[in-house]
Amino acid sequence: MHSRRTFIQKSGKGAAAALALSSTPHLATKAFGNSSEEKKITIGIIGAENSHTRGFGKLFNIDKKFPGVEVKYVWGETEEFAKDAMEKGQIPKMVKDPKEMLGKID
Repeated sequence: MHSRRTFIQKSGKGAAAALALSSTPHLATKAFGNSSEEKKITIGIIGAENSHTRGFGKLFNIDKKFPGVEVKYVWGETEEFAKDAMEKGQIPKMVKDPKEMLGKID
């Protein structure tokens, strides 16, 4: 059983690694590639009730910090939040049930 402290420490390390990659475009390109021959990574987000969803949309879809990665789907318990995330994060599709993303995301 993991403690809350362990969870927060591990989450913090993952966030720091993502931040380091996103702030260093040449490392992001090496990590994720940008060749047209490479498979594009498609992301679906479950839970649009916070600013993170819009932030991920901006990071991947608008700023294109990770070439070849796209947030393509979003689901939220509240349709209003999901629509807001779609618009502000340029996320192309909103699903009514997270199961609709199965087989379509990586």
